[in-house]
Amino acid sequence: MTCPKCNATIDAEMKSCTKCGTAMATSGEKPRSLRMALPSMDRVLSWVVAIAIVLILLSNIHGNPTGAFLKANRVAVGARGKDIYNAITAANTERVPLGFSSIWPKTYLMGTNALNDISSKVFTTSTEYFKALYDEKNIGTDAWHPYVKGFDYSKLAGAGVKCCIPGNPLAATNNMWIIAANITDQDDDRIPFLITRNVDVKEIERVVNHGLKASEFKIGLGLGKGQYWAPFYNKGLVAVSKGGATFNLEKRTVTLGDIFKNKELPPRDPSKPKIVYLVP
Repeated sequence: MTCPKCNATIDAEMKSCTKCGTAMATSGEKPRSLRMALPSMDRVLSWVVAIAIVLILLSNIHGNPTGAFLKANRVAVGARGKDIYNAITAANTERVPLGFSSIWPKTYLMGTNALNDISSKVFTTSTEYFKALYDEKNIGTDAWHPYVKGFDYSKLAGAGVKCCIPGNPLAATNNMWIIAANITDQDDDRIPFLITRNVDVKEIERVVNHGLKASEFKIGLGLGKGQYWAPFYNKGLVAVSKGGATFNLEKRTVTLGDIFKNKELPPRDPSKPKIVYLVP
């Protein structure tokens, strides 16, 4: 081995050049400065990766979720909303030949031939309605008889809303849905039937009763400004329309035009009871 500086012979025992005295590293040995630097660099890199992972997890938990995280949750929540819608409409179809009224939630009494039937009950919150739909008061007894198939309390949770623990009564904190009451089969299919609870529905409720004009398409809806922050915070919503269409919007400003596909909506027949949105 020769010295790269003066091309003289290297003293293998002394690990230095016999002519200029330059210290050398033997084969398989890294220079001391590099040996000291590498472990330090590895530790820094490990800490950077660990901190990045923690920040991502914390952002998802504490109100600043990533786009991919929200998108996956919206897809799952949309599927649960569609399951609820399908369960209710299927039950309505089965009830027609039996002479029973529909089980769309109501805030007013109407005639029925079954006084103990859900169609003879009125509701002030969506949580009350879902408890009745699932026949919560009779769970665990021979009398338990849910009004629909394919529905349970897991359909009400997700995206930061915890599921009701089996055996416990359903609470508003375990219910992510706002639901429209007093809808009829004749109402416009674009009207939201289910919508996530992070939405301020005052403008939607006004429109479905009094109509929507083109000049109002850009009116925004409040997201994440009310009682409930989850699911989706101020970054979007999920809804299922009266006609069964499921849609989700990933945007901070959602408008009436977004909800009603930028098409005007005529005023609702004033002889019908007002559509009311029941929050959890």
